[in-house]
Amino acid sequence: MNGKSTHRRELKMKRNDENVTPMLTDLYQITSTYAYWKTDKHQDPVTFDMFYRKNPFGGAFSIFAGLSRFLDFVENFRFTEADIAYLKSVLPQTVELDFFEWLMALDCSTIKVTAVPEGTVVFPRVPLVTIEGPRGIAQLLETTLLNLVNSSTLTATKAARMRDIAGFDAQILEFGARRAAGPDGAMTASEAAYLGGFDATSNVLAGQLLGMPVRGTHPHSYVNSFESLADLYPSPSIDRAFVENVLKYRTELGNYFLLDPTHEGELSAFIAYATAFPDGFLGLVDTYSTMRSGVPNFLFVALALMDLGHQPLGIRLDSGDLGQLSREARRLFRDVGCACKRDLSFLKICASNDIDEDTLIALCASGHEIDIFGIGTKLVSSGETLGGVYKLVENKDTPCSKYSEDPIKIPIAGRKEVVRFYNRFGRPECDYLYFADEDFSDLWQFDGESRSIIGYVPFSKESVILSLRNASWCAPLRKVYWKGGQTSHVPSLEASRAYVLAQLKELPTSYQFGEIEMVEPQRVFLSTKLYALNQELLAINKRKK
Repeated sequence: MNGKSTHRRELKMKRNDENVTPMLTDLYQITSTYAYWKTDKHQDPVTFDMFYRKNPFGGAFSIFAGLSRFLDFVENFRFTEADIAYLKSVLPQTVELDFFEWLMALDCSTIKVTAVPEGTVVFPRVPLVTIEGPRGIAQLLETTLLNLVNSSTLTATKAARMRDIAGFDAQILEFGARRAAGPDGAMTASEAAYLGGFDATSNVLAGQLLGMPVRGTHPHSYVNSFESLADLYPSPSIDRAFVENVLKYRTELGNYFLLDPTHEGELSAFIAYATAFPDGFLGLVDTYSTMRSGVPNFLFVALALMDLGHQPLGIRLDSGDLGQLSREARRLFRDVGCACKRDLSFLKICASNDIDEDTLIALCASGHEIDIFGIGTKLVSSGETLGGVYKLVENKDTPCSKYSEDPIKIPIAGRKEVVRFYNRFGRPECDYLYFADEDFSDLWQFDGESRSIIGYVPFSKESVILSLRNASWCAPLRKVYWKGGQTSHVPSLEASRAYVLAQLKELPTSYQFGEIEMVEPQRVFLSTKLYALNQELLAINKRKK
């Protein structure tokens, strides 16, 4: 096997995708493939498009994700002897043994995969992944492709929306492992959230296997485990002089600011944690009372650490009015810093507690003082699905489509190319689909000052004139990633994440912050020839109905 294949096999191992095999499929993919094989249709050339019909979360865009994992699967597609033995046990005894021999020899060397680059801002109806090749193998890829792309795209889109709302200066951490759908779901969510613009994850396995930054603090149970200062002794790790300095700050600042007596067990927990992580001390401050105990106790320990030359990190808020508490905490940081003649502006305020998009929008509107957001539940269990589908669009070199009473469910027939139009600011305006055998340069009209092209709204009588002027431009949106058993270059996770962030910064302002739920303008248009063919197929299929 070539060097690239070896590299992708190693990447598969790093992702721990041992369950992403040809057996990760629906039974009807196997049974229909057998029927194709039985009737000698399994080698017919076909084209399938994977696309989605509606943006999730009522939004204006999605972030395409899951391509790299799918290419891993394609490259390593093989049925094992154990797989075949199991299939023999669940399929009818009438299935011919030669079919199983055919499955054992099957790989993806005969198919071609064309796709949008991972991390691209995408719109409904645009073919994100196109599979061309023999019917039998193309059919067997459907379930796995949809599994890998749908969940990853959904989470990456949610992450990008949250990044867009929170702004690009804030840090956003993914805390979703405990709420994800099992271990595979946790890994998928961590990778997709990072791709979508999050800064780090609490998922240690994702950090180990994918090289993602990992972050974490301590739980409430850690604070509850300490009841008094006596719990610190007789541990030899505890520096009594350090404890005395903490208590000195507690007395002096408590008297100066007329602070209530703070919880001694919480203070002990902070001292122990600071002893273990003197340059990584970030205290969870809401176990008892955030402002009456947690934040003051953190400051007592933080100042004592600074006396020893260490730099504490900050606090984490996990309940209550996060915006108000962040402002009160920041104000106390400033007041204590002034009283002690210390600059405490470097201290970070992290907030968690079921944060969703509405929470972020409200916090931004209220003027919060939060530097870091920890988001888990509302990211990995949003209650929505992407609804990506895999539809036959060309059968034996002939464009084809299915009929539906609902136009949004009718696939756009034919093998297609996709071009994206950008305005002079580099922002995506729309996508233009045309037949793969059309010469794109022949579709344009010139008026001496600009170029224009006719675009039709799919399954509608509407059309528009798309013009290139004032430094706007268009470029192919997709590329071939797999052909003849060879994979072309796939950017790293870091590179794809940077690509996502760059696109988010260039999105139209109507997509950003509180405006990301909007009436979606038309973003996808068809060439004259592609439109006419699909209208003709629509009429034919409607008569056959």
